[in-house]
Amino acid sequence: MIIDNKVLASNYVRKASKSNKFWFSLHKNKLDKLILEYQDDFNIIIYDGEDSNQFYILPYFLIKHILVEEYISKDKRPDKRWVGSINNHILRIRNCPFDFDVGLYFSNSNLVDKDGKFQKTTDEEENDYAIQNRTIEIQARVKQSVFRKNVLLNFKETCCLTGINETQLIVASHIVPWADRIESRLDPANGLPLFVTYDKLFDLGYFSFDNSLKVILTSKTKNFSPELQLVLNGINDKKATEPNIYKIKNEYLEYHRDTIFMR
Repeated sequence: MIIDNKVLASNYVRKASKSNKFWFSLHKNKLDKLILEYQDDFNIIIYDGEDSNQFYILPYFLIKHILVEEYISKDKRPDKRWVGSINNHILRIRNCPFDFDVGLYFSNSNLVDKDGKFQKTTDEEENDYAIQNRTIEIQARVKQSVFRKNVLLNFKETCCLTGINETQLIVASHIVPWADRIESRLDPANGLPLFVTYDKLFDLGYFSFDNSLKVILTSKTKNFSPELQLVLNGINDKKATEPNIYKIKNEYLEYHRDTIFMR
C-alpha cells in the first residue's frame, strides 16, 4: 500500500505489526483534530510495518461508537489513547466489551479514492441506503455482543450443560430466535450459554428444556445416526445449571418447545 502525503493528511494512519496481532494505539488529540476538520469523513488506516500489502481501511463513521471516553486506555500516560489489536480480522479495543469482524476492510485499496476518501466498491453500495444498511448491521452486531456478555455473565462464563468454560467454544444461544421476536432479542433471560455442538442442536430443535431447565430430547432421536444419538443421550434429562442474575423466563422456554422443538 502506497501512503502518500494526501492520504496521510486526511486519514489517521497507524503502523502495526501482524506478528503482534496488529497491535495499535489511537491518540485522542489526533482523532479530535480529524473530526474537527472532516467530521465523520475519514478513515483509520492500520498497516503492517513489516509488509505494506497487509492493511485495514476502517471508515471512522462505522467504529466511532467504540472510540469514546468510556473505552480509553487506563495506562498511565499524559495523553489519552485507545489501545487495540486485530487478530484473524477481529478488531478489539481494550476495555471495550465488543469485538468486530473487519475482514471486509482488509488489504482492499479500492475502498479509498485517489484523495484517500472512503468510497463504495459495488454498484449496490453507490447509495446512502446501502451505507445505512451496513451501519445498522454493525449496530446489530454490537447489540448481540452485549447480549452475549450478559448471558455468559449470567452463567459464570460456562456452558450450562457441559461445564466447558473455554468461552471461544461457547455460544450465547437465543431461546426465542433473534428473528422471531424483537422484544426478546437482548433480554439475558432469553439466553443460554451452550457449547457449539449443543447450540446448533438446540437451534434446530433436536432438544429443548422444560421449565425447570431439564433437557428434553425429541422423540425422533431413535431415528438418528448412532453417533448423534450418543451426543444427545449424553445430555438426556440433564438439568442446566441455575443462572446467577437473570432467571430464564418460562414463556421463552415454552415458545422454543412449541415452535422450534421437533416433537
